[in-house]
Amino acid sequence: MFQILNRNEKGFTLLEVLLAILILGLIVASLAPVLVFSAQSSEYSRAKIAALNLANKKMEEIRALPFNEIGTEGGNPAGNIPFAETVTVGKYTFKVETFINWIEEGGCLSGNNADWDYKQVRIRVTALRGFFQQNKQPLKVEISSLIARDAEQPALTGANLRVCVFRIWGAGFNPDTGEFDVNFIKPVSSVKVLASQGGSTTQVYTTSKGSALFLGMPAGTYQVDVDPSLVGMIVFPGSYPQNNITITDNSTRQLFAWVEIPCRLQLFFKDIYENPLSLNLTEKARLTLIHPHPAGYRQSWEFTSSSASGELLGHPFKDLWPVGEGFTGKYSWDRAEIKIPGYVLSGRNGENGAYDQDRNEPWGGEFSRPGTVKRLTFYLVKLFFPENPVLPAGWTEDNEIRENPDNKGIAFIEVIIDPEADPPSKMYLIQPAVFRTNNGDELILSSGSPQYTAAEFLFNNQKLTISSNAELKLKGNIITFLSAIELRKEGQDASGKITFNAITGNIHYNGSYVSITDPSGNLLIKEAPDGSAVQDYRGYTGIPGQKYVEVYFYEDVKDSSGKIILEKGAYYLPDGFTLPDDAGKEPSAGGPLRR
Repeated sequence: MFQILNRNEKGFTLLEVLLAILILGLIVASLAPVLVFSAQSSEYSRAKIAALNLANKKMEEIRALPFNEIGTEGGNPAGNIPFAETVTVGKYTFKVETFINWIEEGGCLSGNNADWDYKQVRIRVTALRGFFQQNKQPLKVEISSLIARDAEQPALTGANLRVCVFRIWGAGFNPDTGEFDVNFIKPVSSVKVLASQGGSTTQVYTTSKGSALFLGMPAGTYQVDVDPSLVGMIVFPGSYPQNNITITDNSTRQLFAWVEIPCRLQLFFKDIYENPLSLNLTEKARLTLIHPHPAGYRQSWEFTSSSASGELLGHPFKDLWPVGEGFTGKYSWDRAEIKIPGYVLSGRNGENGAYDQDRNEPWGGEFSRPGTVKRLTFYLVKLFFPENPVLPAGWTEDNEIRENPDNKGIAFIEVIIDPEADPPSKMYLIQPAVFRTNNGDELILSSGSPQYTAAEFLFNNQKLTISSNAELKLKGNIITFLSAIELRKEGQDASGKITFNAITGNIHYNGSYVSITDPSGNLLIKEAPDGSAVQDYRGYTGIPGQKYVEVYFYEDVKDSSGKIILEKGAYYLPDGFTLPDDAGKEPSAGGPLRR
């Protein structure tokens, strides 16, 4: 039999089928996150129920104990209940923590003798893996209960200790007098407090009132310590541990401990053009942070590298006590201890040595609030080092700079132009020079005012000293001092001086000249820039029409008393600039331009 098809019947075209599949795929894709979320929520709910059941079971076990047995191992009240244990329920693994405290009506702010009627039991159950709350913290449940003492329970005998743990930010705390505004302190729970005597240690965790109460302790002298790390805080620096805390029978000794969420510094290195500096040093660099609490405490960190983004890895400057509007004090960098081999600090960093990226200004040493991560940048200028500098003969003798140097103090090389001529024609070419002595770490100009000339200068002795009434005149367009510089002044004598001059043309020498170009006419020096083409870190430009010398100081320039005349850094100094006379001038008056 044959079936005759009705040509008026219509099926689906291939395009319609593909379109339907596409629409169905979009619907399924849009529902997938909902289905995943639903599955995750269901699993989270099951885990939370398991945690609650575990907490309730633990609580019932404790409530079934006699009152005098309700306590934790090594705690006060003492007992055999472990503080922490790991429990597996089906496919879930939890950490179970048990906090047991004496509860009193008065407490820290009353300062009265300890009284007690209850024990408080808190059970905290935390998922060890796989389950997180909306704030990205692990799934955690906590229940608590008060357990009254039996009527026949005898009163405790012995000595008592109450340690009160509070947050102090914004309470106007004065570290010198201990005064604070009681209306602004906040109690902190779950802080571990330890009381040790003769090799035995008792631990108590603070209640919601911030109190850790040790009752019925043997009278005597204890070491008391406070550890708030469980709640992500630190104790006020230098305040704990406290030794020689004496408690006596039938009385209560009360101590306060101040805690806060620590701050941290995130450090970066950049050049003055905002480019990250990925440091890879052969020598160790060093940073030293001076803390306000305890006053003058110094924290140093040595390193040799930074990341591709210029970040100092390892986060060495963390767990910092917050200071600012809510707590007195300021942090500062020891500028003398900021040592980055091959670099100097830009003036943009400010007096404190680092730049606050978030506030777009030099860092003032403060934090806006507890828990702040402060991003700081060290802006650096790379030191200039001459290529293949010569050590001219006759410039130094022993460790002295000669007052009457050979070749008029000019660093040059003699080049024969035409050996066939009679006499052979020759010319003198300017050279870069290294200025040092190998007969000691200190290079000294004792007297006179000699002038030395080179394409570039490098001073690399440990120290350069210019004696009273002496003046060192340097003529060169780039000068680098790795040496510490002391300009001495004794009695009524004039201070030692250094004068800087730019090279703008060939140097006259013995009826001829020393050329600043090679035989092909190529410049052998970097041209001294015009004042209109240079500026300091504040944006101030130099004096138009005035030539400037590029100078690098790896160490501060100081006088005989140790006072800083010019801070270490990279500068543009106008032609004829003299230290110390011109150090304090504004750029518009011929002063230095710090980069």
